[in-house]
Amino acid sequence: MNKEVKIIEPATQQAEDKKTPGKLLLIIALVCFVYIFIPEPTDLIPGIGWLDEVLAGGISLTALLTYLVRYIIFKKAKQHFTGKK
Repeated sequence: MNKEVKIIEPATQQAEDKKTPGKLLLIIALVCFVYIFIPEPTDLIPGIGWLDEVLAGGISLTALLTYLVRYIIFKKAKQHFTGKK
């Protein structure tokens, strides 16, 4: 039986809960990107039929840019300033 107790700071726990994992962002971007190329009957109506593709493209682009900024640029900056590799 493990009698070890771990104390979690409330502010730290809330900050960790708000983070979106990198793999989830990439999955969202991939699903939205694939959705763009699936034909639908509403795509025959110019303008109205293309709104869902515009939305999917925007979500995909946002997810990719969020991943790029959070997990690549910030990680490199953190490594640069802390000296860790």
